[in-house]
Amino acid sequence: MSDSAGVSPDPTNRGGLPTLLVRLFVGGTLLYLGWKKTGDPHAFMKGIEQYGVLPLEPPQLINGVAVLLPFLEIAIGLSLIVGLLRRGGATISFFMLLFFTVLVARLGWNYHLDHPEISIWAIELDCGCGSGAENVVKKLLLNVALIAGSFWLMVSPSHRYALRPPCGT
Repeated sequence: MSDSAGVSPDPTNRGGLPTLLVRLFVGGTLLYLGWKKTGDPHAFMKGIEQYGVLPLEPPQLINGVAVLLPFLEIAIGLSLIVGLLRRGGATISFFMLLFFTVLVARLGWNYHLDHPEISIWAIELDCGCGSGAENVVKKLLLNVALIAGSFWLMVSPSHRYALRPPCGT
């Protein structure tokens, strides 16, 4: 059986419900964490500083990232939840999550190297993600799930339960 475009429907995406659930999971997580970061941009800036990937001078660069990134996460989260520009939002979230997951893994690993008496499984750090101190391994597992969800949303053909019909997004 095929749809009106002559393409066979995806059997893993029965009626669009799996894609909707993934949109709600990834979008809801990004929306929540972005919202949490807007409440304390100074703390988020300190979280960004610990990774050492942005120069501290001029301070406007790191301040700008600390102010704008949470709103980007909120916009992407809303986009995914309602289904507008889903593939674009999913692509941005995929690469953003991939980048930050590598940074969190590096932060956890460096902490373990500095404190070899502490098991990597027991390390709790504030990664600056907006959720406070949490277990690094659990954070990495959540991020891997979010990356997989973002990838699903990039490639899923379903536009069911979206705010408007697909228009190449």
